[in-house]
Parts: sequence; C-alpha cells; structure tokens
Amino acid sequence: CLHECIGFFRSRGASGAMITYLADGGIEGCYRKGVSDIFRRSKLGYFAVKTCYQDPFVMGRDGDFVLSASDALKLTVCNNQSDLAGKEGILQVRVKDRNDKEVSGREIAFTFSERPVQSLGEWKPRFSGSGLYRIEYEVFEQQDAGGCARG
Repeated sequence: CLHECIGFFRSRGASGAMITYLADGGIEGCYRKGVSDIFRRSKLGYFAVKTCYQDPFVMGRDGDFVLSASDALKLTVCNNQSDLAGKEGILQVRVKDRNDKEVSGREIAFTFSERPVQSLGEWKPRFSGSGLYRIEYEVFEQQDAGGCARG
C-alpha cells in the first residue's frame, strides 16, 4: 500500500505530499510509523520511498490496479536523471499470472523527456480469466541491451 501511495504522488509530480504517509500513516490511520525505528534501523517507509525514487520509475498514473477488463493503465515514466533526456527508450509491460506465465504484454518506444513526469498513453491489458495477476515494467535505453532500470 505504501508503494502505491508514494508512486501515485510521484507520478503526479506531487512528491512532497507523501510525507504524511510516512510520518502519520495518512489514510491508513493516525499512528506514527516513521522511516526508522529507535535504533535507526530502516522501516518499510524507507524502502518504499527508495524503490519509488529509482530512476527511471514506471507506474500507472492512477496506480497499478486493474479491476476489470475495461480498465486501462495510464502508463507514466518518472525520471529525474538529466543525462537520459533526449535519449530513445523502450518500455516493456508484462502481465503475468500466479504461475509466472505471461498472459499479456506490450512494448512502447519513446524518447525520455526533460520533464520529470512523462505520460506514455493508456494500455488495456488482456487477461486469461479472473484471478490475481502481476504487472511488471522494464525500461531500456534503445542502444543498451542490458537496460537502465527495472521497476
């Protein structure tokens, strides 16, 4: 839930709003959870922020939830690395079932923008039936076979 909340704010360009989720629990309740414990060990909030701020970061603009076949993912790339601006990239989106079998996928070529939040349009994944599925994103520079990030 924290990952979805922080990713939601980052994909909308409102990163500062997420502090309420880390400090107060936001909509999850009115308790203090913080990013470290009394012994300065990292807690869940720290790791959620860390994964959401790896550049480039990909997420559906309204989250990564697809509840019905008519729902679409609004694919969004967040990137603060100025050295990627203007470079060609490829986004691979895969939907996998519980057995790790790919049931739907798409590849999108794009150019990294200078803006920190970039929309790549909508995509309606296909599903082989009802159930739980996982959405995976991979971002590559076009000339780079190894890729520059995985999300």
